[in-house]
Amino acid sequence: MKLFSEYLAEAEAAEQSHKDGTYASLSVKKIGRDKLHSWLEKQKIEGLVDPKEYHCTIVFSTKPVPEVKDIPVPFPIKAKAIGWDIFGSDKMLVLKITNPKLFDLFDKTVEMGAVSDYPSFVPHISVATGYKGDIPTKIPSFLIQFDKFKVGPLDRDFEYNDDE
Repeated sequence: MKLFSEYLAEAEAAEQSHKDGTYASLSVKKIGRDKLHSWLEKQKIEGLVDPKEYHCTIVFSTKPVPEVKDIPVPFPIKAKAIGWDIFGSDKMLVLKITNPKLFDLFDKTVEMGAVSDYPSFVPHISVATGYKGDIPTKIPSFLIQFDKFKVGPLDRDFEYNDDE
């Protein structure tokens, strides 16, 4: 059995490791990311990111909230593709998705104190960078399944690699 002081020390260490903030995301299940990547290639979308990087960011909080890792996540989570958008100066093509569980997860992070530089939560998967074409009109008809909840320190140069 742990002493209360040990719990406090662990909490302090977690807070320090997240000193710049906290990042949480859902990983796309391997079979789903392979299917999505294949579908994107068939659409001739250029500049595709590595499918190992397919994920949905739940929170990019500039305030440390390492306790987000303790949120129970109701897997499996399946999301429906609903459209496209282009984000940021690096012209990231994103597939917008929806499922009420995604919004519930985001809301729970905010209840725990998470804050964001972004004006609203838009669940999406970044699929291509430096995108130059028109926004696609076709949308994948299959559901995208998530199987892992990842939480870690915020790093604005974050590289998402889901090799685990």
